[in-house]
Amino acid sequence: MSYEKYMLSREVEKVVLDLPYEEEEEKIEVSIRPLSWSKKNSLVSQCTNYGSDGKVAFDGQTYINEVLKYIITEAPWGATSDMFLAKVNLKLGGALEKLVPSATDSDVAEAAENLV
Repeated sequence: MSYEKYMLSREVEKVVLDLPYEEEEEKIEVSIRPLSWSKKNSLVSQCTNYGSDGKVAFDGQTYINEVLKYIITEAPWGATSDMFLAKVNLKLGGALEKLVPSATDSDVAEAAENLV
């Protein structure tokens, strides 16, 4: 068994976002790079806060924003920044959110099953 199939490639992937716009559908193409296991864990850790009372809080919005800023390498709007993301409407935001992997590991088991 070879481990290479579990390694990420450095290739950028073109993704087309389908957005409903009035009576038509608009397509926006963006380029995304893969998110490694290590980078995902780093972002999850950055977005997890531990309170003095022992409670744990996860900042999902920050996680989504940080992942999008990392994975989107090319887009019609230029750099994907916090300023840009703050201005995005619900339609584009929903399409972008689909690019973000779950912060939990529940989807990892499913993806691993698909590799076999």
